[in-house]
Amino acid sequence: MKKIFFPTFILSVLIFVSSCGKDKNEFIPTQTIVKTFGPVVDSVWDSTTLAPVPLPGAPPFPIEKLLATLEKPVSKDSVDAEKGGLIILPDDVTVDIPSDCCVYGGAGGGTAGQPVKGKIEIEVVILRTKGELVSYNKPTIAALQLLTSGGVALVRATQNGVRVELNTGKKAKIKFKTSNPDAQMTYFFGNQANRTLFDWTSVTNRDNARINTWADSSKQNTGYEIITDRFGWINCDKFNGETNLTNKFCATLPDSFTNKNTGVFVIFKDILSVVRLVGNPAMKQFCIPPGYRGLPIGKPVILVSVSELNGKYYFAAVETTITEGGLVKMTPVNLTLDELKLRLKGL
Repeated sequence: MKKIFFPTFILSVLIFVSSCGKDKNEFIPTQTIVKTFGPVVDSVWDSTTLAPVPLPGAPPFPIEKLLATLEKPVSKDSVDAEKGGLIILPDDVTVDIPSDCCVYGGAGGGTAGQPVKGKIEIEVVILRTKGELVSYNKPTIAALQLLTSGGVALVRATQNGVRVELNTGKKAKIKFKTSNPDAQMTYFFGNQANRTLFDWTSVTNRDNARINTWADSSKQNTGYEIITDRFGWINCDKFNGETNLTNKFCATLPDSFTNKNTGVFVIFKDILSVVRLVGNPAMKQFCIPPGYRGLPIGKPVILVSVSELNGKYYFAAVETTITEGGLVKMTPVNLTLDELKLRLKGL
């Protein structure tokens, strides 16, 4: 009996010592436990994301770096500031810059308000899909209400790396192609409300800023023309208008997925609308933004999460319907960066 007991005891000790010497466990989206040799993922939630931006000296969170990596490339060209000119870009996009277009803003470069002379660089990006709205973190919310979008445009002008502004009384024109343009769309200007949320503001001056629809003679090519009196983010939008709303709708993910490394978005299936859910540190869930009037009950949506943990990328997509007090469980899977980009492109 002793001969049998002693080898068994030695074997048990060896197994116990071996297991104690291994690295800590990391819970990953497959809901299995996998041994890792890197640092343990920080599962502490951040409580400062609703603070005003920019936050001086604050390092970017992994989710902020990931979203920047997922952004589609910006198109670039240049014009003479005094002569202006028409910029023709790929994918049926044109930007008409007027003569004597720009003045210095005062943040470097020339004196504030003085005319800009010489060549200026123009950067343009058009967001026409739900995946592009996610990757650029441009949810469709204005005054805490849901918007239906027809497309988003960014136009920036710089000289020697310094931003310049559109001159008073001058208007630029951005024209892009899209199917079934809606004549009810109006002009919204974008701004970063806080570290997490991007907000849109309605601009009602129809002389200086407006949205037009257009079609060629065959009506096979259609789209929007934006008349703008400023550079920056511009949205062709209208308020959604539905009234049967809920402001209690959340998503939950495994413990390692926090508001520092994960972004969760509600993507509407039947309209070009995206809402980013805000991480709630107390509940450890992602929920409708505080004060938001709510999401329309009964709407079919896809909940999407994107994450970066220890240099690895994760993605989840769950089809569901907006319900009062809904709580959706999400289980992200590990993807390469290229695979993640393809998933967003297909939304």
